[in-house]
Amino acid sequence: MTILTFDPEKHAYTLDDKPAISVTQALVGGGLVDTNWFTEFARDRGSAVHRAIKLYENDDTDLDMDTVDEHVLPFFNAYLKFKAEYQWQVEKSEFHVWSDRYQYAGTADQMGRSAGVRAIVDFKTGQLSPAVGIQLTGYALAYAESFGVVITKLLGVRLVGDGTYRIEGYKLNPTVFYAALTIARFKGESK
Repeated sequence: MTILTFDPEKHAYTLDDKPAISVTQALVGGGLVDTNWFTEFARDRGSAVHRAIKLYENDDTDLDMDTVDEHVLPFFNAYLKFKAEYQWQVEKSEFHVWSDRYQYAGTADQMGRSAGVRAIVDFKTGQLSPAVGIQLTGYALAYAESFGVVITKLLGVRLVGDGTYRIEGYKLNPTVFYAALTIARFKGESK
């Protein structure tokens, strides 16, 4: 059985003590994501929104709403609105997936159900792009390999600062994900 290790400070994965490329590294190294547009503020805000959602969904922890930053609260409220209106039932939140065969790993935002259909969801506080579908494909392929469960419904949910949200559905696209992974590995992105 493979042992997955994640170092949150370095955002680095290992599989049986060997470095594994991350899904994000595959997308960036494969030329699907341009990180020049990312700002530190947006990155920190996105991380804070994800942390609030994780705390809210964790049965062992209560999220103290008084501690949620004013820049984060509208995005968190957008999540709550999505969850209620889409009748989203969370099964897993912030969970690791990995592929022994292709030596990559990642952390998916959520897996759950709506109207009885299981989906993997990625939450964004910025724009949704086609690369989100490729990111979700990487998670879905690794999940199927590791757990034997095929998930073909992939959803990007843009949480907006006015408390609204937008859902974008994506098709599973293994060809593009594996191409990005191959290019990233060729460029040495997992160093």
